[in-house]
Amino acid sequence: MEKSISTDAVPAPRGVYADGRLYYHDIVKNESREISFEDAQKLRLSGNVRSSDGYEIVPGSGSSPMPFGGGYQDFSQRYITGHNTSKKLNLALPAEQTYNFKFIGWVVK
Repeated sequence: MEKSISTDAVPAPRGVYADGRLYYHDIVKNESREISFEDAQKLRLSGNVRSSDGYEIVPGSGSSPMPFGGGYQDFSQRYITGHNTSKKLNLALPAEQTYNFKFIGWVVK
């Protein structure tokens, strides 16, 4: 299974960068760690949404047993899905930062 790289901010148009941090997430260990921009530049990334082995990183969804809302919502969480399975990712982001999550790509070996 491939590893993934994510950030809480991505490059803005015309080369202006937003204030953000880069994280390397080990899918097998379900752990992430912050990495420097220089370290990220050394990695070969695939920009595909789906990994070569058939997985995707997706946001959580809401479930509402009430007809007009009021149920549990987990839109800020991220999951890896594929092959009829889904697993919540343990991201090294403060809860208030998970809404700013941006997936950059899969690390290609």
